[in-house]
Amino acid sequence: MAEKLKTVGVYRILYAQPTPETGERVAVAILVQDDQKNLLYFDRRFPRLKKVFGDLELDALEFYLEDLKKALTHSDEAENVLNTYSPQIVPSDRRRIALPLDERGVHALMQKLLQPPARLMSVAAEASSFNPVTKAIEAYVKMKARVTEDVHIDVAPDVIFGKRVSGLHTVALGVHKGSTWVLLDGVDLNELKPRAAIKRADEVGRNFWQLTREAERLPVTRIKRIGLILNGNSHRRGATLDAHDYSLHRLRADSDRTFDGSSAEAPELVRREILNAAMV
Repeated sequence: MAEKLKTVGVYRILYAQPTPETGERVAVAILVQDDQKNLLYFDRRFPRLKKVFGDLELDALEFYLEDLKKALTHSDEAENVLNTYSPQIVPSDRRRIALPLDERGVHALMQKLLQPPARLMSVAAEASSFNPVTKAIEAYVKMKARVTEDVHIDVAPDVIFGKRVSGLHTVALGVHKGSTWVLLDGVDLNELKPRAAIKRADEVGRNFWQLTREAERLPVTRIKRIGLILNGNSHRRGATLDAHDYSLHRLRADSDRTFDGSSAEAPELVRREILNAAMV
């Protein structure tokens, strides 16, 4: 085993951005690099991309990646080549990997990174899985809205109010400044099936409503509620379109502001809402 791990190289995940202006991206290929060569691997079926953007013409992407593969083979400057394919193709940061990489290792990487995420077995189980949506909201706030200070994940009601309050649930993300909490929660249409997204929108809306009632009893605590609908481009399909529109409607009822993440303006507006509320 030790003899096979002769060198350490790097690999990068390549993401496709069908609509670069929204910043939504899906893993479609893996680039393995060492001192001698650049090796590009991808599944021509594009299972993860098809799961998210089901109406895309994938032949064009296959041609695009084949062209990129040839360009990488004939160049020592991988970074320059990748830059010419931006913003439709965006690379991740470099990650270390043991080389040489055999066929089994390539298959394991592709299975892990390019296949669609496993779905939960039932709607109830999927709706109760907080982690994927929480992570998506955290990434949106930190990377797109560029708010990184005083950010808390899975904020429990007792942290917000300083005491245990029955009937309230944790909030995906909170930004805490002084006596003010900016609370963000919502749905991610790439992580939840339509029925699960609708169920979560109802739960988040009700939780926002209950949090507001509790805050009114405690004037020392000020809260601002922001609802987020993420990966809105996936709502082009019928059932998901309904879930998208209903989630917007439901969160608007009990949020101070609600944003559709597919909007190009949304990240800056979310940033302003957070910073302005935290300054009061």
